[in-house]
Amino acid sequence: MHTPNPQQISKKQPHLLQPNFVHVAGQYRVGKLLSSGGSGSVYLGKDIKTGADIALKIGHIGYLPSKLSHEHHVYENIAGSTGISPIHWYSKEDIYEVIVMDYLGTLLGDMISMQQFDHRKTFRFASQMLSAVKSLHTRHYIHHDIKPENFIVQDDSSMVFLIDFGLVRLFREPATYLHIPYSTKHSAVGMLPFVSINGQQGYAQSRRDDMESLVYTIIFLAHGNLPWIRLCSQSDEEGVLRKKLLITVEELCKGLPAPFCKFINHVCSLGFDKKPDYQYLCSILLECSEQTETDQPSKPPRSACSPKRSPVHLDSTCRVLCSSTRTTRLIAQSEIDQPSKPLHSAHSPKHSPVRLDRHPGCIAL
Repeated sequence: MHTPNPQQISKKQPHLLQPNFVHVAGQYRVGKLLSSGGSGSVYLGKDIKTGADIALKIGHIGYLPSKLSHEHHVYENIAGSTGISPIHWYSKEDIYEVIVMDYLGTLLGDMISMQQFDHRKTFRFASQMLSAVKSLHTRHYIHHDIKPENFIVQDDSSMVFLIDFGLVRLFREPATYLHIPYSTKHSAVGMLPFVSINGQQGYAQSRRDDMESLVYTIIFLAHGNLPWIRLCSQSDEEGVLRKKLLITVEELCKGLPAPFCKFINHVCSLGFDKKPDYQYLCSILLECSEQTETDQPSKPPRSACSPKRSPVHLDSTCRVLCSSTRTTRLIAQSEIDQPSKPLHSAHSPKHSPVRLDRHPGCIAL
């Protein structure tokens, strides 16, 4: 009779993920599952030497190519940046890859599902979110998946951190600052309500796409809703794209401080390789946060279709998304040199066509 190899048994019955079993580096106890994503699962844990709570991101090596080695590489390159949590340890354990980092607190997406924020708190958080995104861009990376679930609020300080770097990519060469070329026919990634228009259509993404996703995230933080959420819950990708293309700045800013329109207009004006004016955008958010409660209109109730109840992930449908939306917006080469045009204002036709940015291949919202 064949006697199984002990190593084979351990792979069939791995002990790493057994709750409260100290296995990782002989120092970290794995606790309850906090969340799961495309690049791994996050567990609450304990450093048995210090007693501190930690978070462990664990990816399985055996089934799909793990993104944790890439994510660890990104963490090393952005270490010390504003809004980026430090990591304590990375290695392979048996059939897993593990990143150990600080346990910070509550996901912003979970906080939105539990409470409504006034404008002061919304835009104070938004300022920190902008700073974290700027830090990433300064280190030559774009995030590709800006959404409420990828920001975390530290329990004891209310500091906001950007997390989950599995989809992060370089947008320029660090040594020469040479920007990536514009290209098409990319797979769409991210959560449908927050993905940029260019990203949803399969165009190459850059800093402006992170900023557009940040706009949607801030609006969702303020209202707990987005104008296209109901379409997302129905998996109507083409309907979501049409809504994003046709909505006006005034409609997006409804119920928000008036200065936020300037934030959106600046993001809309960005070309493919254009650097956002972070200082200007930060000043707008500060102006918004200083508006008092009496300046605020009443907030609409949360939608029953809010992503907190039924999140729409593109991981399994991104190819369908790309192919189904490609015909929604056909781009003529003659349009490439047309001047840029922001989202429709109150003085322009509500459904006038969206024009391309003056930079080749760039779409202005």
